[in-house]
Amino acid sequence: MRLWTEGIVSRVKAFLPAGGRKTVVMAAAGRLWLAEMEKGKYLVKKSAALPKITEESLAEAFSSLSGIGEREIILIYNSSDLHMACRTFPAMTEEELAETMYWEQDRIFGVREDLRLSWKALSEDAAGWTVSLAGVREDSVACWQSAAEKAGRKITRCIPVTAVELPRERRPLYLYGKGKSALFLFREEHVQESRILNTADADKKLQVFLRHLSKSYEIEGRDIVFIPLSGGVKEIPFWKDLAERWREKLKTLSLSDEIESGPDDFTDPADEREAFSEESGEEDHLVKTFAYGEEMEEGLWTILLPVMEAADGAEMDFLAGKKRKILPAGEVNWLRAGQGMSALFAAAGILCFILLGYTFLEEREAEAKLAGLSAVRIEMDAERKEREKENQLLLELKSLEENDLRWEQKLVALSECTPQGIVLSEINAGEGTVHITGTADSPVTAMRFQKELEKAWGGKTYIEKQKREPNLKMAAFTLLWKGGQP
Repeated sequence: MRLWTEGIVSRVKAFLPAGGRKTVVMAAAGRLWLAEMEKGKYLVKKSAALPKITEESLAEAFSSLSGIGEREIILIYNSSDLHMACRTFPAMTEEELAETMYWEQDRIFGVREDLRLSWKALSEDAAGWTVSLAGVREDSVACWQSAAEKAGRKITRCIPVTAVELPRERRPLYLYGKGKSALFLFREEHVQESRILNTADADKKLQVFLRHLSKSYEIEGRDIVFIPLSGGVKEIPFWKDLAERWREKLKTLSLSDEIESGPDDFTDPADEREAFSEESGEEDHLVKTFAYGEEMEEGLWTILLPVMEAADGAEMDFLAGKKRKILPAGEVNWLRAGQGMSALFAAAGILCFILLGYTFLEEREAEAKLAGLSAVRIEMDAERKEREKENQLLLELKSLEENDLRWEQKLVALSECTPQGIVLSEINAGEGTVHITGTADSPVTAMRFQKELEKAWGGKTYIEKQKREPNLKMAAFTLLWKGGQP
């Protein structure tokens, strides 16, 4: 199966052939770094102060980097709101996978706002998918784009820094340092694992994590690449030294018991719902006051240039385009069925009203004729009582019709929000509650139906029961809806 990321890479390579000119920018260590390359040679490399990542500061930094020939640039995104994770999903189509990640991003990243997502499938088989994904706030990307446009530039790709892989014989390990915390990342062909490190216990956590990796993978002799993120200048020497020390230990797999042995089950940062630390006022002060020397700047260029050179080979891009949610054929059928049912109920109600009115007029005429006949007055009294009963029944019918109209609205809303893969078998209404029983092609689809129903009807919706069918992906469920109006 051809993945959408392969299509992106092929289009980029068609636009930017091997050896073509490219301009790459990234923010790191309180500065904006720019390099222009062609055929493996660096034509221009410049940096400018970037005390804060705001539209004004970015526009000023872009404007100060004059003398750049290319208008279109590639952005390596490594700001504080970058989120990354690796997750497994059950077998489904690629479109269903993209939709599932969109609906589950609050649980994956622990955020309450929609993110711009980019992802890469590490593996796909009968058991399901293993996916590496990254997310960033919409306004953060827009801030970079607007600032670049003010300086006469256009950002054509926005690549998460965690998606850039340096071309080495063996995949290196990556240490992304940002202030007092850092992300340590391990990749294999179909595997991705990571840990959050802190300056207080970085050596301990790193040794335990490397021990854990050495049980399943060949890590001896692998390089450790340190990449600084935007901000946190003061801690750069600490993380750089950490990477160098452990790089030397990995040359001989020297994971000695320098520290006490401990469990190697540190939780994944995505499970802890951690991301790169947000910038603080203290870090802004550090950026402004920390003295940049020529030696330090050259050292940072040595670190950043290989990353910038490898950027166009990354398979993740926040600007690759969002997949718009298209209404599946099954949902269209449900919508049409609901509309037809609504029209049928309306026509039946009008017809009943006309027939009842016609019957009432006939009875009035019959009553007038009988009133002139004294012999049948007793019978008329009986007829009058019968009509009173009928009028009472008519009022009850009208009340039922009004209630049916509200249920008609609920059924139309239900048909509009029921996704493909859901089959409903029973609907029971109680005093302010509704039980809906059905079958879903997967638990994920059942959860999505729960959210959609809550949006359509209001109130609160809960999954009361859910049972996975043996040897099948299908799941039987019962939803409980309470209160609200559709």
